[in-house]
Amino acid sequence: MFYYVIFVLFLSLQTIFCSIEKRISSDDVPISELLVSQYHNYEKMKQILENFQKSYPHISKVYSIGKSVENRDLLVFQISDHIDRIEPGEPMFKYVGNIHGDETIGREILISLIYHLLSNYGKDEKITNLINSTNIYIMPSANPDGFEKVKEGSCDFSNGRHNAHNIDLNRNFPDQFDPRVNSKNMFHNREPETVALMNWILNNKFVLSANLHGGALVASYPFDDSKLHKMSGLYSTSPDDKVFRHLALVYSKNHKTMHKGQACGDNFRNGITNGAEWYDVPGGMQDFNYIHSNCFEITLELSCCKYPLAKNLKTEWENNREALINYMAQVHMGVKGFVSDISDAEYLNSDQIYGTPLKNAIITVQGIQYNVTTSNYGDYWRLLTPGTYNLTAYANGYIPETKQVEVNENGVVVLNFTLKKESLGDIKLTQVDLENLVNKINLLTSPSERSSLLGDAIEPEKFIHHNHEELLGFMKKINKKFPLITKFYKFGKSVNGQSLYAMIISDNPSVHEQGEPEFKYVANIHGDEVLGRELLINLIEYLCENYGQNDLITSLIDATRIHIVPTVNPDGYARARKHHSDGRLNENKVDLNRNFPSPFKKKEKMEPETKAIIEWSKYIPFVLSANLHSGAMVVNYPYDDNPSADNVNSPSPDDPVFVMISKSYSMAHSKMFSNIRCRSGDSFPGGITNGAAWYVARGSMQDWHYFETNDFEVTIELSCEKWIDEAKLEKYWNDNKYALISYLGQVHKGVRGLVLDDFSQKPISNAVVQIVGIGHNLTTYDHGDFWRLLTPGNYSLIISHPNYEKKRIEFKVGKSAATFLKIFLKQNIGKFEKLTQVVQRNNKTLLISGIVLLVISFTLLTLGFYHRRRQSNFDKRRRFRLGNANFGIPGLSQYEQLVSSEDEEEILTTSFSSKKSSFKTGSSENSKKFLFTDDENEEDEDKLFIQK
Repeated sequence: MFYYVIFVLFLSLQTIFCSIEKRISSDDVPISELLVSQYHNYEKMKQILENFQKSYPHISKVYSIGKSVENRDLLVFQISDHIDRIEPGEPMFKYVGNIHGDETIGREILISLIYHLLSNYGKDEKITNLINSTNIYIMPSANPDGFEKVKEGSCDFSNGRHNAHNIDLNRNFPDQFDPRVNSKNMFHNREPETVALMNWILNNKFVLSANLHGGALVASYPFDDSKLHKMSGLYSTSPDDKVFRHLALVYSKNHKTMHKGQACGDNFRNGITNGAEWYDVPGGMQDFNYIHSNCFEITLELSCCKYPLAKNLKTEWENNREALINYMAQVHMGVKGFVSDISDAEYLNSDQIYGTPLKNAIITVQGIQYNVTTSNYGDYWRLLTPGTYNLTAYANGYIPETKQVEVNENGVVVLNFTLKKESLGDIKLTQVDLENLVNKINLLTSPSERSSLLGDAIEPEKFIHHNHEELLGFMKKINKKFPLITKFYKFGKSVNGQSLYAMIISDNPSVHEQGEPEFKYVANIHGDEVLGRELLINLIEYLCENYGQNDLITSLIDATRIHIVPTVNPDGYARARKHHSDGRLNENKVDLNRNFPSPFKKKEKMEPETKAIIEWSKYIPFVLSANLHSGAMVVNYPYDDNPSADNVNSPSPDDPVFVMISKSYSMAHSKMFSNIRCRSGDSFPGGITNGAAWYVARGSMQDWHYFETNDFEVTIELSCEKWIDEAKLEKYWNDNKYALISYLGQVHKGVRGLVLDDFSQKPISNAVVQIVGIGHNLTTYDHGDFWRLLTPGNYSLIISHPNYEKKRIEFKVGKSAATFLKIFLKQNIGKFEKLTQVVQRNNKTLLISGIVLLVISFTLLTLGFYHRRRQSNFDKRRRFRLGNANFGIPGLSQYEQLVSSEDEEEILTTSFSSKKSSFKTGSSENSKKFLFTDDENEEDEDKLFIQK
């Protein structure tokens, strides 16, 4: 019995000692190990992130960008050396995980990544450098509701993939190939998680991003789908395909196994793939980032099993750790810089400038059809692979600047732009030049004179019908051949998803120049009326080939921003080529030239082509335009309709103007002025007609333009027959070429001007331009400029604006170029503002005295603050010594507090008390150069920029 008691006591003591030893051993396990030992549900994840912030408040912040369906926060963890502000010149990077709730690896390794960055700041050179130079945002879970439904070990699809509304969030973003989507409705019927992500992306100038998935092992890059939506096997190339391939390879090659390309039964060369070539994903997040913001995003598939057992988390973290860090560093590749106003910029050296930053300036790269825009501080980042590039900076109201840059593998290249404001004095053509131009335009209606003006012009090479792909190829070819005077862009989509393309031709095609009018030709709104489509293709070639060769064409392009749209109904045209009887209509069998809003009809559903034209026409300050049709030979002008829909003459307030510009076309045409009758009953004296007097067209495009914009538009019927044999196309070109140029030149008639603030000299936008006696008003554009077509005569003009006093001006319009008026308006201000203006204008002594008093006050405040700060720092140094700081890693007992603590005390120890790193091997400035071989004194540049 005695031995038995001794034996029991021995076993009990052994159990106690083992328990204590186990607890001591567990308490020594680092947090980094414990984070990958288990999955964390929403509450634990939230608590961990909040405690990370408490422990590292100087470099981190956690916040929510929105709520899930079940009211869980969509949490983002931000890491930066200046967490309290956005630093000019510092790029924004983001990681997003768990958008599919059952794909969980990304969620957990992002939590580990956050801790890895925080705990190594000031210890690891690479990480310290990265945090000092980058604003990092990490969202572990974009679908917290879905995660809560899934069980550990579920490797295949499950109900947790979708959100609480059973919607796949990575198919819920606006798709670029969906013709129904536009800027106004892109948020309609989106899930709350999607809306939050969209707003986050659109409201921040992210440069680089990745979203983390599971179910395969590969880095997938844009585009994720194509307009054909082929299930797989179709490579959908983005304009930045080289950059995206590089980014995907960086991740794959730094991953321990992804680069092998053989896992999960798949075979991906080098572990990367084009998204659409793998399988079609409409409405994906990565494509939305690239198309709608500055952000380059790829998709990372990290594991064959979607929700592997927790015992695999450590391996997955080790596999991805270096890849995650090195991918983030790619945010510092390519070109970066500032765009500022040269008028108040003072050069300090090649990389440092003072000046007013230009927000939302556009940065283009010649040969790459993708632009980025500047942020609030005028800074930009453009990811590029090594090579030589021509970059151009554009901003409304400024003269563009182009610079060549050599990008290499050694780090980002700094390229700053300082733009000069445009003024009417900057326009290449003077008033005399414009008068000479319009005098030549007027001669085009004379058969005996026009050949001397354009007789030496280079003619188009081919006269053929172009299908949609051939049209696209032609416009790309012209843009490549004449990059300095053309800009090729799309402004909408058809029902079938075909892009609606426009070509700009101008001496400065990418921006609106102050004082330069905008003109447009549009054709093929009826798909079976094909002549206008081919004539505009010929016109594009004719204008570009003769720029610099023919004086009239060169002057016209220098003085005008010309937009040409060969087709707005590609779907109908495709059917017309097959001789379908309904080729006139769009794919929904709607007549687009009856689909525009009208005061004489009830509201109806607008087609995507109609919406695209409306948005485009409201965005650009068109002055004059024409839409080209077939089925008769006549110029038809507003109104096309009247309240009673009677077939009678229905003149607009500007009927004399419309008659003038209509005759400019018919009289320059070889036959139209002779009253060509295509069918019995036709009678068009002078080759022109009022629309409703011919027949009523309710909801026409030309009437909508006159009602809703500054644009004067007519409809030009070019031929009796609708489908034209190719053999006749050259003949029709010769019949119309002078008329096309003559009508275009009418944009320079009437009156033009600039409306400015009398005190500040700044332009006034949206001022109302009223011609006394004509019941149709226009408004000034953003730069305060306006154009108003008028026939020759004497006029009174009234300029008004809610914030300014009205002004009346008498002027005369001649037969030549538009009369120019520079108009200054006085503000409607009270007594106090008037007194302020008097002081600012006249009392320099009082102003100088005020400045001196402010300087003295500021000096006294600064001395007081310095004394207080010095005392405070002395107290801090007594309490905190860096040499004695505890760099130890908390163990299990502290990890338990990390996921459950509610108090405000720091759970994790840290080696910092200030917001800046105390990295001992060198300054933070040198650390930046170490990792990114960045420019010297960049930190000083930021400070100087803020001071201005």
